[in-house]
Amino acid sequence: MGDLALGSLIQKMGILFLIIGVGFVTAKAKVFPKITNRVLAQLVINVTNPCTVLYSVLGSERGLTNGEVYLLTGIAAAYFAVVVALGLILPRLLKCPPEKRRVYAFMCTFSNMGFLGFPVVSALYGANAVFYASIFNLFFQVIVYTYGVRLMDRQNARVTWKTFCSPMIICSLIAYACYLTDAKAPAVVVDTLGMLNNVTSPVCMLVIGIALANVPVGKVFTNWRLYVINLIRLVVLPVLVWLVLHPVIENPLILGVTVVISAMPVATMTTLLAAKYGADEELAASGVFLSTLMSLATVPLVMGLLFT
Repeated sequence: MGDLALGSLIQKMGILFLIIGVGFVTAKAKVFPKITNRVLAQLVINVTNPCTVLYSVLGSERGLTNGEVYLLTGIAAAYFAVVVALGLILPRLLKCPPEKRRVYAFMCTFSNMGFLGFPVVSALYGANAVFYASIFNLFFQVIVYTYGVRLMDRQNARVTWKTFCSPMIICSLIAYACYLTDAKAPAVVVDTLGMLNNVTSPVCMLVIGIALANVPVGKVFTNWRLYVINLIRLVVLPVLVWLVLHPVIENPLILGVTVVISAMPVATMTTLLAAKYGADEELAASGVFLSTLMSLATVPLVMGLLFT
């Protein structure tokens, strides 16, 4: 993406965020029943995102060597070690109330790399680059349903083998194996995955927009800790990632995908798990709303600053 003009970058990002706006407006206008977003989210999580990951491998040219994929896997592991540590340290430094500290820690640790990261990576680097983003998402899926659930659930829900059998994890592992072995699929399979891939980005954006429409906006803008956490997550973290990796990573695709993933806003999963496990749902929803809103400006700004 080194030679991508800033105007083209902003246009691509603008299209994605306009679709978020469509979801927001239609939800406010009560065009859809309340259950719509949960159904659409399940569609993305269980069907279209897994198909997008498979299509990024089976329907596209290889952009990285196997060695570079192993390198990206190591970077993803290191990235999550850093953000887990950030989630443990930052809420204490900000003196967050003890009963809310776990939600703040979750927001520091987990970003929206599936619902927003995949579409942004695809828009900026092409459909084949989604596989590289999925390497980060594979770590996300494992960590969010183990460590992430323990943050949100004071009862410490048990982790079983079923935790690791989600369609996203399974398809990411299949895609990883197919990439390393250069496996091929029949054209009819690739074309089917391609059609489902075309659904992913717009539906992801609609899900985010509809979710934001349901947040009580009144208390969103008065929590100063959310501003600090989001500035660190949306600006400081991706800039630090770029500063650390730029001198040592020669492949611009590896660098670009890593920076995009690190620049994503707070994960929408924050609200879903807070609701499911009885954590502070209002704080979680406020964090997701403000973070996504701020990312409208910070993602183009950071990417334009670092890569154009």
